[in-house]
Amino acid sequence: MEAKHAFASIDKPTFDALLSRYPDIVSQFSAKLIDLDASRYEEIPSKVRERGQDPYLTREEVVTLVEWKL
Repeated sequence: MEAKHAFASIDKPTFDALLSRYPDIVSQFSAKLIDLDASRYEEIPSKVRERGQDPYLTREEVVTLVEWKL
């Protein structure tokens, strides 16, 4: 890892530049990972917001998040 990418020295512009590359990097992996990523960043947050004042995660959503994390 380059020194400028080390956690202790990374600055906001470098972080933003690296983060902007994330979708391209993920797209190089399996369709399963792409689907899990979409669930993690789009579908599950949207469903939780729709639940309003009493937000919760279903068992299926928790399983999906654990799969994504692994």
